[in-house]
Amino acid sequence: MRGLSGALLLVAAIGACGCGEKRDQLDGTHWEGQLLPGSCYAEAGFEHGSYAWALVCTEGSGSPAATLEVGDYSIAGAELTLVPRQASCPSDVVGHTLAFSVSRDVFVTENAPGQIITFYALPAGPVPQAGVPVGCFDDQGSFVPNPLTPL
Repeated sequence: MRGLSGALLLVAAIGACGCGEKRDQLDGTHWEGQLLPGSCYAEAGFEHGSYAWALVCTEGSGSPAATLEVGDYSIAGAELTLVPRQASCPSDVVGHTLAFSVSRDVFVTENAPGQIITFYALPAGPVPQAGVPVGCFDDQGSFVPNPLTPL
């Protein structure tokens, strides 16, 4: 189940124009990483200083649902800073910095000490997945629909 929403497609379309050279090692890339075997994966796309990040999980009913975040990114050495501008699960977070590395078709982030996520390149970029609801997962793992909202 690759791809998610119009936001990831939008980030992919920005890069498809061929407008200028790559800004950094993430510019023009799209990634997918398994978080919990069989139940959740993350997808990320980076284009010209913008990013889209989705967490897609299977609900108890077997249907996929997703949280989505869209914003700006910057790189300083081995640190990736994400500044969200819109989110389907709004929070008070104004940005976060993570350690990261990219080696060919593998992108690794360390969200917190010992919390490492490995992503693999999506060859053709994300394709929108029709009908995947966007919103928030609460503390019990239940999904609550919510639109992508400016922060």
